[in-house]
Amino acid sequence: MPGDTIEGTFGLKGALDGDNLTADLALTLDGVAATGSLLDGLDITYQLFGADGITALSTSTALGSTATVAFRSPNNTATSVAALPTLPVDLPATDNLLVKVNVTFKTSTTDTDLTQATAELDDLGVTLSQTR
Repeated sequence: MPGDTIEGTFGLKGALDGDNLTADLALTLDGVAATGSLLDGLDITYQLFGADGITALSTSTALGSTATVAFRSPNNTATSVAALPTLPVDLPATDNLLVKVNVTFKTSTTDTDLTQATAELDDLGVTLSQTR
């Protein structure tokens, strides 16, 4: 069990429409509830990816911290934001963003520690806020 990792992937849909629009997508993992001492023996991180699940749009972020990623609308052709990832004008039929959550048992956890402990992760929060 020490060093073992559990991974979950959750899909999202995002869109932006505006000639001069940029927005920040913020991810938060809130509402962690635990019984026993399971969370003490875990490292929990999450990361935002493009729909391909390979292109990282954020760095790996620890549970409880917010990862913020800036996007631009496809109609925004300003050179100052050209390097930002683009979200489509209309919400796609399928997910165009993925959040991967990794739960790793700390290497300091002994083989039999935490075998009866439980934890529930829920309430993945996502906000898209206009920045320009």
